[in-house]
Amino acid sequence: MQSCNKSLSIARYVSLLAAVTFLFGCTQSSVLSSGISSPSDTAQDQIKTDVPVIRITTTNAVAITSKDDYVDGHMTLTPQAGSSLSAVDSDLEIKGHGNTSWAWAKKPYKIKLSSKTSLLGMPEQKNWILLANYDDKTLIRDDVAFELGRRVGLAWTPRSVFVELYLNGDYEGSYQLTESIEIDKNRVNIDSLDDDDIDQPKVTGGYLMEVDYNGIADADFLINGIIPITMHDPSPMADQQKAYITSYLEQVQSVLYGSNFADPNTGYAQYLDVDSCVDWYLVNEIYKNNDAIWWSSVYLYKARNGKLFCGPLWDFDVGAGNSSMNNDADPTGWWVRNAWVANGQWMARLFDDPAFRMKVQSRWNELKVTQFDTLPAYIDQRAAALNLTQQNNFARWPVFNEVVFTEPELAGSYAGEINYMKTWLTTRINWMDAQINSSTYVTQ
Repeated sequence: MQSCNKSLSIARYVSLLAAVTFLFGCTQSSVLSSGISSPSDTAQDQIKTDVPVIRITTTNAVAITSKDDYVDGHMTLTPQAGSSLSAVDSDLEIKGHGNTSWAWAKKPYKIKLSSKTSLLGMPEQKNWILLANYDDKTLIRDDVAFELGRRVGLAWTPRSVFVELYLNGDYEGSYQLTESIEIDKNRVNIDSLDDDDIDQPKVTGGYLMEVDYNGIADADFLINGIIPITMHDPSPMADQQKAYITSYLEQVQSVLYGSNFADPNTGYAQYLDVDSCVDWYLVNEIYKNNDAIWWSSVYLYKARNGKLFCGPLWDFDVGAGNSSMNNDADPTGWWVRNAWVANGQWMARLFDDPAFRMKVQSRWNELKVTQFDTLPAYIDQRAAALNLTQQNNFARWPVFNEVVFTEPELAGSYAGEINYMKTWLTTRINWMDAQINSSTYVTQ
């Protein structure tokens, strides 16, 4: 039997447990080992929250076990109390999402609604992602990175809203409902290619792709036999489309590593949208994003008759001091010093060009005080807005003192995790400010 005192201590954070304890007694069945109990939906309604609630039921309560195969189901979305936003009731399909994160206890998901629908004020679309943020004990690293993307002015950065998720009647925790990356007038706003768009100028775009060494076995092609490209749209490609975009990217690679790469007329600038690369770089370097060294979740897109753009942003859970991977590249540990993204493929070569360095420096100095130094205030605001949902989440998933993936620091509490992230980012920004405005940046 579980003691009443222990049950009531958990109930401080989730009012549901108090209700279950008083109604049914302090039995072990009333509290799961992972935290929150799983009584009826009626009892679950008693959980207090400060965010909207999504309830998903799969047909016949079938389990979601695949990232490839959708399961049929139904969803209701209830905005938080007092909101003017619309509730949603829709059939859907749902499957797993993510690479490493799919193997963890708290699962991320991709959902496809039966028709294009606006969710919580975000523009209508069918496809959405439910990010679990299981290894990010602040829950907001992706959210803050997306905010940075908007602050630097990238063409499009995914919008998101935090929600509580119930799946087949069980409480699954706090999730980040996020727009998926796809070609759409409200997302990556470029022309979409049809199967028969195989001649000039239509064949020149649009293309939405990802550099992904995690999925190298399933890559659509390799740039010069080196860099794996997964094509998200069009997929599948017509032969002529594949030939065009492969040739274009190989030309970028060839020119970028050629002897006249920095020539403003004949060098890389005729193929790359340099301003987008600068802005994409700054966000990823501020976070010291482990994957952004042209490893994975590096998105690129090309509009019809246009250049190649860096972005959109994606996948920042192992950024901002939340990973001890690749310590050999930083003998002090995964802390705040040392350039990282600037030493990755393509970026390292771009930094060989003094003109690119000057663009980075100019953009940094334009944004630093108003957009970067003010991040801690934004983080405090977001943490305060998630006060109840984070309590619910970590009662369900009590991982503050556990290493989920490669976290180098365990703060032991939500406030501690938030403070760690703010301190890390502030120190990182101050270090970058000194380095970017020196002549030795990237070599330190």
